[in-house]
Amino acid sequence: MTITINGEQVTIDSNVMTIKELLEHFQLLQRGPIVEHNGQVLKQEQWNTQKIAEKDTLEIVQFVGGG
Repeated sequence: MTITINGEQVTIDSNVMTIKELLEHFQLLQRGPIVEHNGQVLKQEQWNTQKIAEKDTLEIVQFVGGG
């Protein structure tokens, strides 16, 4: 399946079906991401149930600390 993440087309396995599975696939769950799916910001509670489909667009951002 091909989707767009942060402006780049990415091909993912068809077994990655939800936002949570996508974040697990890219090892982003521990980093406290904020996810926008097709223009709508999702609450963390929605990650388990929100399905990913061909040609979806996602923006994934995370806070980075520095000093």
